[in-house]
Amino acid sequence: MYEFAEYAYGSETYEFIKENAEVLSGLVPNLYDTVGLIGVALYVVAYMGVQIGQIDGNRLLYTSLNGVAAGCILFSMLGAFNLAGALVNGLFMIFSVIGALRITVRARRAARETCIDNVLEIDADSRATRLQSRLQSAN
Repeated sequence: MYEFAEYAYGSETYEFIKENAEVLSGLVPNLYDTVGLIGVALYVVAYMGVQIGQIDGNRLLYTSLNGVAAGCILFSMLGAFNLAGALVNGLFMIFSVIGALRITVRARRAARETCIDNVLEIDADSRATRLQSRLQSAN
């Protein structure tokens, strides 16, 4: 790598890169930092979406964004552990799973009740139709 720098940029740049390789490598974000920054972006998008009214805080999207963001930040802590951050984000992940389960169960229950109501309505309509046809045939 250094030989390419000497060839491409000249000997002064080559010497600078060689002497400062450790410092320069710290400027490039590693995988942990990148995933952590994605987590921060997801937290900010979720919170901003709720505040400006674009995301409903009681929907699965908000819960999912927070859960994934917490997971990203926990992953980033593999590079530089922080107990307080790990606790907060671990709890956010647990609460996100609980919230997602609650939302899913509530949606399934509502769908089942709607389905039952539709069946009862269809059954009531068919009974009314049969009763009308019997009355017409009796007359």
